[in-house]
Amino acid sequence: LILLNLSHNCLSSVLKDIGNLANLQDLLLAFNQLTSLPSLCLLNKLEKLDLSVNFLSDVTFLCSDQSEVLSS
Repeated sequence: LILLNLSHNCLSSVLKDIGNLANLQDLLLAFNQLTSLPSLCLLNKLEKLDLSVNFLSDVTFLCSDQSEVLSS
């Protein structure tokens, strides 16, 4: 799985197992009701992360090297 689009689903949480999707390149979670996320540090191939229109207050779920690589 390289693309996971869960946008527009009124999600309030995401399972921590999402971090096990080793080949995931695009994770789209826009337009939900997320307030936090599990760690995404194991998603080494992640290139695109869309979290727009959620209720997140910090990005502690990202590793420092990911925040430099991800496209906005």
